[in-house]
Amino acid sequence: MGARTEYGKLFYSERPWTLLSAFAAYQIMPLPWRFDGIADLVLFAENMFRALLLLSYLFYRKKLTQFHKDNMDALVLMWFLIELVWSFGTVNWGTAARHHVPAVGLLLIVGLASRYFVKTERLYARRRQSTKQLGGQ
Repeated sequence: MGARTEYGKLFYSERPWTLLSAFAAYQIMPLPWRFDGIADLVLFAENMFRALLLLSYLFYRKKLTQFHKDNMDALVLMWFLIELVWSFGTVNWGTAARHHVPAVGLLLIVGLASRYFVKTERLYARRRQSTKQLGGQ
């Protein structure tokens, strides 16, 4: 009999395509229909927060300078590889929550810094534009 938070072994090395389902379950469990208490709601909120950070990065990525884009892409790749390795052997969302901790810092940097870089670049662009207008008069 399995534990309440177990989603089961989803990755089988002889079937490499199962890596996708293992990674997806590792990232999104517990789903609302599997909630059995407040702890599950907290873990779901954490998963949504991580998704929001990743979506923030994806939204602002196209507006980043090439330098910032390259650096943020490298951090996202590091996050992805860390999470991918942990997803191979994790079979329940309680353990997955602890395994997310080392990589969530990378997502915080990527999600928040990409927004910051875009906003500050817009601010500096406006200042440059207003300086040009003042200088041209």
